[in-house]
Amino acid sequence: MTATEVLRNEVRNYINGADEKLLKKVQAIFEEVDEDMEIDSLPGENWEDLPGQLKLNIEAAIKEGEDGMGIPHSEILKKYSKWFGK
Repeated sequence: MTATEVLRNEVRNYINGADEKLLKKVQAIFEEVDEDMEIDSLPGENWEDLPGQLKLNIEAAIKEGEDGMGIPHSEILKKYSKWFGK
């Protein structure tokens, strides 16, 4: 049994024996975690936070790649091998 499985079992045992007061506290923790997961990022990590021009540049680069205008990874590795080490 992994450490995570052991921990899950311990938490499960606490929950199974919990009274209503403790269960409400646990519920509040889960709700807070859910909220944190939605906003737990640095400014600029979400698409909506990026400046408009940067979004346009990213979209243009994606389209170029989809249209086959990019440079294959293998060619970049050859061209800049000294930067990637051996």
